[in-house]
Amino acid sequence: MIDNDGKIFLHVISDPTEVDSDGDGIDDLTENEYGTEPLNPDTDGDKLSDGEEAGVATRTLFHYFKTKEELIETLYLDVKKEAGAVLIEVAGSKVDCMKKLCNVSMAFAKWSLENPSKIIFMQEFCYSPFISTEAQQEGVSNFMFLIDQIKIGINEGWIRDYPPEIVLLIVSSGQMAAILAAVRESDTQKPRDVLEQSIDLILHGILRK
Repeated sequence: MIDNDGKIFLHVISDPTEVDSDGDGIDDLTENEYGTEPLNPDTDGDKLSDGEEAGVATRTLFHYFKTKEELIETLYLDVKKEAGAVLIEVAGSKVDCMKKLCNVSMAFAKWSLENPSKIIFMQEFCYSPFISTEAQQEGVSNFMFLIDQIKIGINEGWIRDYPPEIVLLIVSSGQMAAILAAVRESDTQKPRDVLEQSIDLILHGILRK
């Protein structure tokens, strides 16, 4: 998360494949996603465990999820859907295609800086054996609207005439690398500078000269 001074705090401090490192009844993946500490059973120090405050008894989660893989897939799809919804909302603005793609890129960067644990979780489990092929495809579907925008850019002549799926892969891979570098930066302003410069470089790379 980012505090009022612009500092980034990243809470990914345990092995996310462990079910419940601190024994508070909430698995590590859920704790990382929602901001409680996976190695501290009483994050706020009020003498009540995180599980008690959340109304979760030990191992209750596995009454809802049959396996660890099912739990991870559910969290993965939730994060993908949340990120995709942010971008779809931005893409709905009435601006030209080039501006729209720039706005989408910046919105994804902003969301990532505000949700560092989620973007790292998304990246780490993107090609994980814990995520089924069907879940991967469902997760990607939240961003496929970008293919249509890229096609518009190609037809308008300002995006290079390559397969839209390849263009999206190159742009998204480059931006993800820049985002991961940015969220791990401790300097206040540098993450935003890194992302702005990276996005500018990546987007200019697909422009037709």
